[in-house]
Amino acid sequence: MPSVTLTQCTAKLAPSSRQRQDYSDFNRSDRYVPTDIKVNVYSRHRDSYQWVSKPFLEKIRDQVREIVPALRPNVGYTLQQLCGDLFWLSLSKGEPSLAGDCMVHLVCHTSEFPELKITKIPRTRPIEYGLK
Repeated sequence: MPSVTLTQCTAKLAPSSRQRQDYSDFNRSDRYVPTDIKVNVYSRHRDSYQWVSKPFLEKIRDQVREIVPALRPNVGYTLQQLCGDLFWLSLSKGEPSLAGDCMVHLVCHTSEFPELKITKIPRTRPIEYGLK
């Protein structure tokens, strides 16, 4: 029976109804397996909410988490500086803006980065983050 690995859990996919298999090891909780979990994130550019895939949000989180211990107090950092140029250049068109929306969500609406705050919100330049 094929299986799909999600973050912190493994669930079995139900075989199609045309297949004749033994269902004795198939639990009721195994029936619904989300293939792409999404998070609703506010976009300041569109002034509305948009759905972002959780793996993309986690990539941004992981990139920033690596650099947080090296941040200095009273210094503002753009998301590009926090993620690193190599990662930033790997983003496709539209993803840098989406990454910025994800970072604002992570800092303001989750407990992922309790040590970070938004230090500057310019109208035409990137948002800056710093230590609390």
